[in-house]
Amino acid sequence: MNNKMTRFADIISVIEESLSSGEAVTFSPSGESMLPLFRQGRDTVTLSPVKGEVRKNDIVFFRRDDGSFVLHRVVRVGETLEIIGDNQLYRETNIKYEQLIGVVTSFERRGRCYGEKKMKSRPYLAYISLRRILRRLINKIRRILKGRN
Repeated sequence: MNNKMTRFADIISVIEESLSSGEAVTFSPSGESMLPLFRQGRDTVTLSPVKGEVRKNDIVFFRRDDGSFVLHRVVRVGETLEIIGDNQLYRETNIKYEQLIGVVTSFERRGRCYGEKKMKSRPYLAYISLRRILRRLINKIRRILKGRN
């Protein structure tokens, strides 16, 4: 099989069409917002169509209002969604269900396939929550120290 690098913007219509017809789609995510779970150049994710309700801790692929595409974790479900990357400090709010394109159902790393249990394991979710709290605290301490100098 020949793998070819393609700009994401060039294939989004194919992804949306495949998902709307009920097919799953696999691609390599880019960026660092979902570290340490997904690493660019190492992992692939499989998206499936959004069926039924979206739940807390689902990882969804959606289109922002500015047209960019994002793969992040759902942290609050209501009339709209709150979403955050595992490697980010702040949530995106007011994400509409109509903006969702797909939901991650599995990922592959070094030839091994992992399902929802790995993405939603309690130790991992506790780790990213603690990591986020510690990063905020460190940033606050840095701001305080800069103000004193």
